[in-house]
Amino acid sequence: KLYVLFHWLKLTANKQRCLSRIARKHPEIVALAPTEGLRKSLVEQCGFTNARAVPYPITPVDHQTTVDCTPFRYLLFAGAAREDKGFSRVVKVIEGLSQQGKDMPVLLQTSPPHTGTHEPAIASALQRVQALNYPHLQTRSDTLDQAEYLTIFRGSVCLQLYDREDYADDRLSGVTLDALSCGSPVIATADTWMARTIERFDAGIAVDESSPEAVIAAAETIRDRFDYYRANAQKAGQALQSENDGGVLLRLIAGPAPTNP
Repeated sequence: KLYVLFHWLKLTANKQRCLSRIARKHPEIVALAPTEGLRKSLVEQCGFTNARAVPYPITPVDHQTTVDCTPFRYLLFAGAAREDKGFSRVVKVIEGLSQQGKDMPVLLQTSPPHTGTHEPAIASALQRVQALNYPHLQTRSDTLDQAEYLTIFRGSVCLQLYDREDYADDRLSGVTLDALSCGSPVIATADTWMARTIERFDAGIAVDESSPEAVIAAAETIRDRFDYYRANAQKAGQALQSENDGGVLLRLIAGPAPTNP
């Protein structure tokens, strides 16, 4: 048995040719996808004859020790600083907070992606935010271990102003799962997987545009009703901890070899 799990599939022409060739030569491969849209792409565009949609494995969180009643602390950008994850948009929000004389705290994770270096747009955004000297900004440039990473979600509103085109039906975000698992409401770009997830539980706000004015208004709405949105985020996290339990994937791999649907 051979399983391949795709977290995301950004198909270039070369990548599609490569995967199609693999699918033809190795029909025994079972392609696994975290969304139905991605599963269809693996079948229709890449030629995999056996593809399954499986829940994306969530980071296990013990709600007894991780989720609490921490009041609102800050807006949060969590994870590696990347352009497709809206880091530059978040910096514009901080600029908007400064220009409007707001005092809303912000925590930015600014660690680079796995390449070890920031892309030019991110480097430019970092220079802008550092020059801004917004007094209510904290930054974390180090890569956090899992316990520290989960802790930063407490009392936060997680900003996920991700690129709408990149994060549509066939791409999900592990940060969304982590945030909700820790009781952090989310502000997400509308018409994305993240937006549909928070709308399902009323665990945040989806914004049609990522302008500073729209995001700040959403953040103030959540801050002013933080107990309500935090409680909904906690309920969402508990549901997703069950629905996306990694045991589902483990049982599939450990079970009998699947046949074509």
